[in-house]
Amino acid sequence: MSNLIKSHRLSPDTQAILLLCASFGPSPTADVKPLSLREYNDLGHWLRRNGMRPADLLEPEGLGRLQKIDVPGMEFDRLLWLIQRGTALALAVESWSNKGLWVISRVDDAYPQRLKDRLKSLAPPILFGAGNQNLLSAGGVAIVGSRDIDEDAAVFANTFASTCARQGIQVVSGGARGIDIEAMEGAYRHGGSVIGVLANALAQAAASKKYREPLMQGALVLISPVHPNSAFNIGNAMSRNKYIYALSDWALVVSSSFNKGGTWTGAVENLKHGWVPLFVRSGANAPEGNRRLIGQGGISVSAQFLVEELRLRDWLAECSGQLVLRDDKEPEATPSGKAEVETIELRTAGQTSTAEQMAAVDSVTAPSSRDPFYTVWPHIEQKLDTPRTTKELAEIFSVTQKQMNDWLGQAVRLAKVTKLSKPVRFITPGHYEKGTSGGQLSLPLTTGGKKKLPPGDEGKVRVETP
Repeated sequence: MSNLIKSHRLSPDTQAILLLCASFGPSPTADVKPLSLREYNDLGHWLRRNGMRPADLLEPEGLGRLQKIDVPGMEFDRLLWLIQRGTALALAVESWSNKGLWVISRVDDAYPQRLKDRLKSLAPPILFGAGNQNLLSAGGVAIVGSRDIDEDAAVFANTFASTCARQGIQVVSGGARGIDIEAMEGAYRHGGSVIGVLANALAQAAASKKYREPLMQGALVLISPVHPNSAFNIGNAMSRNKYIYALSDWALVVSSSFNKGGTWTGAVENLKHGWVPLFVRSGANAPEGNRRLIGQGGISVSAQFLVEELRLRDWLAECSGQLVLRDDKEPEATPSGKAEVETIELRTAGQTSTAEQMAAVDSVTAPSSRDPFYTVWPHIEQKLDTPRTTKELAEIFSVTQKQMNDWLGQAVRLAKVTKLSKPVRFITPGHYEKGTSGGQLSLPLTTGGKKKLPPGDEGKVRVETP
């Protein structure tokens, strides 16, 4: 057994982890099951406390020490039975190798560091794979979305992915029907590289015609945390979403249902943990889930983005560099209603840096097309024909009050908006008239529930100088 496994370059630690955690076909002992992720982590803690590694369990001395294990629910007899499956492991490794598959574990150098750094103990102990292992550490953009999509979503995913490919940015996706396939094909058909994180049937995918060429060219790596011949399982499909996010630098949700499905669950989980900045397709045809994700802190990307000439990597870094990921547990409602939000196509929900703001002040007549403020501002300006508070505007555009305050602050510095006081509100300069008293502006006055102004000041509100 040892010589056969060594010929396939499995480290002793990986051999032990496979024996403990992998299935090799129907078990003759139905009651004995491989270790779950939680159980393996518990065993790993015990090994470290005792100065041992997984490979030590392949030796008689290590098995002798294992008899003293005191981890709740971890029985020596079960562990011994798992470790002694050497023949089954050798046959399985031979079969996987003949299909062009390989195996790495959390202790191997080839295991992607991003998974360990971001997921900690949630990183899978074993990864089965096919293709170029070097791609696992290259990062990129995770492009995810629903299985059932319309033409707009398909075109968006394919175009975004092909843009990534042309600019040397790797695509990470899940290999599922719909958005995943559109993104992966859009990337490797335009010379890009791709990581596909599969929830089942890795062996079948690795042998399929559609993946044959990019696998042979080294442009694709397929990985899965479950057995290469496993059937589809909803639990595996849901849990693999975190691996897609953790392997990337940024993520893009093209199409998501609201409050259901793997795309929604994975995106909300990413926003909660802050693994990577989340970009979300917006626009009139974007589904409700997309709008809700933007409301929770996702960066809005409109279809206009697809026709603009820009350096994508710089743009992604610029927008996400100032993004504050929120830790909301539930999606926020959209007070302004579905129809109004659908007409808004914001390119980003990221704020601009101080340096960018200063540059914009010096060149108001020729703003940079890459500064997201100039894409966002025309939509905000349309709502400022009457005075509005930061909170009101944030609710209309489904962003945080902090984000809206940043945009309004830049607008004040660029003299695009006037800031009113008591209470603080904002209005465009074209919608007020100068009064006769210095420092005052004449505005229509609402009286419902408001304090009356002193005599002589009716019909006017005082304005703070920006």
